[in-house]
Amino acid sequence: MGRSERIQVEAAPKLFDVVELLETLPAAGLAAGSLGSIVEQLASDAFIVEFVDEDGNTLALETLASQDFAVRR
Repeated sequence: MGRSERIQVEAAPKLFDVVELLETLPAAGLAAGSLGSIVEQLASDAFIVEFVDEDGNTLALETLASQDFAVRR
């Protein structure tokens, strides 16, 4: 592998990371693109994500796998 070729490695999601929902969750009233924050890690690939409105009121707490969201850096 040459110097110009680099492998992009995603860091594991961690507490308080801001994440973007990749698919709509109609039951929770959340659209794809909604932003949330990881507030708990339940297992190696299970996270509780809190979604809030512009006033900081909780809209939803959802248990998600890492493939359900993208970490915003």
